[in-house]
Amino acid sequence: MRPHLLWLALAFLAAPVLSAQTPLAVEVAASGLAAPLAIAHAPGDFGRLFVVERPGSIRVLKGGGALPTPFLDISSIVESLQGERGLLGLAFHPEFATNGWFFVNYTRQPDGATVVARYKVSAANPDIADPASALSIITIPQPFDNHNGGDLKFGPDGYLYIGLGDGGLGGDPFENGQNLAQLLGKFLRIDVNASTVAAPYAVPATNPFLSTPGARPEIWSLGWRNPWRYSFDRLTGDLWVADVGQEHREEVDLEAPGAGGLNYGWRCIEGDLCTNYSGSTCTCPNPAFTPPIYVYPHDATECCIIGGCIYRGAAIPDLRGAYFYSDFCSQRIYSIRWNGTSVFGKTEHTAEFAPPPPLVSALIASFGEDAAGEMYFCTLLGDVFKIVPQSPVKVGVTNYGAGLPGCAGAHSIETSSNPVLGNPIFELSCDHAPANALGLALLGDAKLDPFVDSLFLGLPLAIDVFSTSFLQGIDFVSDAAGNGRSALPIPNAPILVGRTFYAQGIWVWGSAPGAACNSSIFGMSSTDGLEITILP
Repeated sequence: MRPHLLWLALAFLAAPVLSAQTPLAVEVAASGLAAPLAIAHAPGDFGRLFVVERPGSIRVLKGGGALPTPFLDISSIVESLQGERGLLGLAFHPEFATNGWFFVNYTRQPDGATVVARYKVSAANPDIADPASALSIITIPQPFDNHNGGDLKFGPDGYLYIGLGDGGLGGDPFENGQNLAQLLGKFLRIDVNASTVAAPYAVPATNPFLSTPGARPEIWSLGWRNPWRYSFDRLTGDLWVADVGQEHREEVDLEAPGAGGLNYGWRCIEGDLCTNYSGSTCTCPNPAFTPPIYVYPHDATECCIIGGCIYRGAAIPDLRGAYFYSDFCSQRIYSIRWNGTSVFGKTEHTAEFAPPPPLVSALIASFGEDAAGEMYFCTLLGDVFKIVPQSPVKVGVTNYGAGLPGCAGAHSIETSSNPVLGNPIFELSCDHAPANALGLALLGDAKLDPFVDSLFLGLPLAIDVFSTSFLQGIDFVSDAAGNGRSALPIPNAPILVGRTFYAQGIWVWGSAPGAACNSSIFGMSSTDGLEITILP
């Protein structure tokens, strides 16, 4: 019965390998940052990228990394230690090249209120802002330390859009989302093109609730729970919003240019489901609510959508028009497409963006674009990655050690003489097994040489399966000739150049033809080891 123990110990590590139409990879744009939360670019600036750090700084990415001196440091006035607070958003004025204005969204000390403020770049150094140039634009009290929203974007109309959560806790206890007298749970649209101390912003004449009695005129749309990240499609002007769910749904909403006054339904609906909340503001179903274009279940696996962008860059032509997003809980990355009436083409990119270890997709906080439309994402672990197309990467392979021969003879594990990582990704073959034997390809980066029977099953292993760096096993079945093939989950990623991995094949079989194979009810065997080095 020992093979059953082996299978239970290792088969759960098997995982599917997914790919996109154009195989994708990531490049490290920066690392070692302090909890980066947002990525932005200045219009027309093709040489720099700006990254928001939660404690209160903005860093400039330039020349292959982050400059040591922050662009702006306001950590002394930012509350970032509680809940979802911090320096949360950044937007550059459309005329930044001439006026030097940019806007930030942060929660202030000591009360955690949301502040949107304007700053100006230093006249002496374009990579440093003038902290004395601060002009407070708007301040919104926050009753709790979550659901702050935090993003800022200038729309194609030149106005500043501010996404605000419902105020937090859970279930929108003050019913802010449906209350036009409150700014929380809304998108605001304001004119900051002529800000002064006396008049920090104006309300555009086309705002939808300008003449509604009792309504705040800054409101553009209502019924939001926590629109943490949103973006404008630079080609169509559409507004894409990922609204974080509470118990049942995560959602993506799409708004056409100029379509103000829409009600997205929270707290009466969550995604496409009516909630159990009652009160004076909730009637559900309600034809006045604008439904999301895409939802997925909020459950124990996926429970917090991180909105991204529509890809409009030049490096990956067949990716244009794809909307990227991730889920903070599952640490998976996806893209979807919109044909004007429905969502289609959902694709998971996690395997492409998450070479083992470290896990690139862990704790993604935000996506962003550079001035050319190329896409990036950042993680709370301190890294910023750029999404790039894969290009073939060669690998070097060397066999080592000797496994346990099987009933049909000694096994070997091999690949082509000049293997290339690409699409399909790296494959290996194992031979001389009984027909229809179960195979398991082990992959890790902790080598055992000489081999060790670490499972105490009389089976010598070439890889330390108990190491924290053990990656996974991929299962397969031998053909009639006793041969099997398996794809290893090594993505074609430039950040893996110089890394070395180790692979081994294991066979488990029941009764099989031949006296040797029938000598026991079950049998097991292993191949030699294969050392795989990603070449520069």
